[in-house]
Amino acid sequence: MLRKEEILERTSNGLAVFKHYLSGNWRIGRNFLNPLYEDSKASCNIYFDRRGGIYKMKDFGNDSYSGD
Repeated sequence: MLRKEEILERTSNGLAVFKHYLSGNWRIGRNFLNPLYEDSKASCNIYFDRRGGIYKMKDFGNDSYSGD
């Protein structure tokens, strides 16, 4: 079984996972509509967490859709 560190290493620190599962033309660091539910306000964001060295997602409209 792959460890989290191995997955992150193979997916550009998690960025490839977000690109695979999140459709649309979103850009890192810019707000967009969350495609995982019927979002009406662009408040979702993919960003690079410098402290952890990985990409994360934050949805200010719904905390259930935030994390790594």
